[in-house]
Amino acid sequence: MTRFAHAFTFEDFIDSTKRAATQDELFGILQSTLLNYGYDRVIFSIVRDIDLGPEYSQHGVLQNYPMEWHDYYMASGYREIDPVHAYVAQTSDVFAWDTLEEKLGGLTAKQKLCLSEAAEAGIRNGICAPTANTLAKLSGIAVATTEEKDAAHIDHDLLDAYARQFYKCFKRLALKDAPLPVRNITLSSREQQILRWLALGKTDEEIGGILSINIGTVRFHTQSLFKKLEVHNRPYAVLKAIRLGLLDPQISL
Repeated sequence: MTRFAHAFTFEDFIDSTKRAATQDELFGILQSTLLNYGYDRVIFSIVRDIDLGPEYSQHGVLQNYPMEWHDYYMASGYREIDPVHAYVAQTSDVFAWDTLEEKLGGLTAKQKLCLSEAAEAGIRNGICAPTANTLAKLSGIAVATTEEKDAAHIDHDLLDAYARQFYKCFKRLALKDAPLPVRNITLSSREQQILRWLALGKTDEEIGGILSINIGTVRFHTQSLFKKLEVHNRPYAVLKAIRLGLLDPQISL
């Protein structure tokens, strides 16, 4: 079993999450921190987030809920019925699941069944902390306990702070290796040639000799290339061209 850094104070949590190198490590820090408050079940879900790819829009992006429950939940269509999902779309405040009937003005029989069966599966004493609630972004973290107990407790403002710090760091990791949005950048054949030789470390003089053009022409096309890529030097031009798919990354090796 993998062991993660054990963050206890909020300051420790911030430091640990900032240093997290993977999503699993980040989630492990969240789990170990919330365990201090008696919550051994955690789930992070994204309904929508325009900054992330569609593969992230799912119930339980990261979670330690029982897999049997997760599979049953999805097969039963509970994602569309779940009163937690219904209310998280209406609020930015942390809320306890046992207040949902009051907050929603009543629950349907299917919604009550969803919560009842969750408790039977070991998802009890639930609290949800929305991490984003806008037209473009909707996500949240829920915590719960396996056993029915009164000892589990966390201040709602503190849980909100933990959840938002987690979400911020999760997005940093999720976007770190993501490709830049496709942009309509068209390079001329001469700009493509010069970009290739820039990636191979050639000087203006060397590029001019290779392409049989004068240095002024090389510099003219180089500046045009910089303008299109919105960069100011060669290394960034090469890096951005690779990230935009305009240059084979192997060519600069």
